[in-house]
Amino acid sequence: MSGVEPVAALTTKRLQLRPPVASDATAITAILNDFEISKWVSPVPFPYTRADALEFIANVREKGSAIWAILNADRLVGMIGRDPQLGFWLDPRCWGQGLMREAAQAVLAAYFKDPNAAPVPTSYMIGNTRSAALLHSLGFSRLVGVVAIKSCAREALVDARQMVLTPEQWHAVNPIEIATPRMHLRPLRPADATDLARIAGNDRVAPMMASVASPWPEVDVLRWIEQRRWRGRVGFSFGVYVPDGTLIGSVGLGGTPVSTAYFLDQHYWGRGLMTEAMMAFLPWAFARFALTEVTADHFADNPASGRILHKLGFVKTGSALGGSAARPVKAPTVSYRLRRADLVSAAGRV
Repeated sequence: MSGVEPVAALTTKRLQLRPPVASDATAITAILNDFEISKWVSPVPFPYTRADALEFIANVREKGSAIWAILNADRLVGMIGRDPQLGFWLDPRCWGQGLMREAAQAVLAAYFKDPNAAPVPTSYMIGNTRSAALLHSLGFSRLVGVVAIKSCAREALVDARQMVLTPEQWHAVNPIEIATPRMHLRPLRPADATDLARIAGNDRVAPMMASVASPWPEVDVLRWIEQRRWRGRVGFSFGVYVPDGTLIGSVGLGGTPVSTAYFLDQHYWGRGLMTEAMMAFLPWAFARFALTEVTADHFADNPASGRILHKLGFVKTGSALGGSAARPVKAPTVSYRLRRADLVSAAGRV
């Protein structure tokens, strides 16, 4: 028996994804013994036998390959893998229902949660328009040129188009959104630049930030947004929006050690909105990046920010002098730290 651990099962709205098991052999054989399927799946022979299915299942188990059987209403309807290329096939009776897209979204979302995830390669045989359309919809982009790959079912070399999905492409197509009772948080966009310049460039907000000038030229705001674009790893800022889509502030995470910062439109001060936003943002960030602690600071003449940090569970760790693009000289700052356990206990106090 192999000591390799199987991949984790995944669940979507309509599907269950789990490693294939020996009892799947009959269903796999029935689907892949259709030339209209096997001709598009490079390693699959035709005819396809139960012995082929059992050998495939045994190899997956032995190697711990990232391959999942796709079940819909407890019936096996397809297979998907990322080992390392993304590959898949689906029972023709299930075509046109969006099931493979749903399965692929689950597999890729689980993979790209790792901030160090590498690009995912794949390919499709020329003429397989269904696979081509699916891959484009998932965010894959074409690589230059066509390559020849072996089709076992056709017993021939066939032309294939290579594609790749980078972490940045994935996160651009699948942006994060964090909801609170009164707001939602999502990646900033260039279209937010005008509002962001007005909010953060305010002469009462900018002096409380390190890198924001007052006024804040829109060209600098666009550069700031690009530098803090969501790429699936630490080093980003999200916008904070009320239900009608109005931008009212920003929260972010970056640096070494990892620190958080935020600001809010002056017209929304005093309503507990930033505390609410951060109470949603920080648990998400701790979980997403497996953080053990987050640091923060504020200028000493901004006690309101200190009160927010205290409510969130941050503890004071020291003081220093800090600079701001909106201040002529350095000014006193207060430093804080939040450990994961302190965040949990803070939830009961807010």
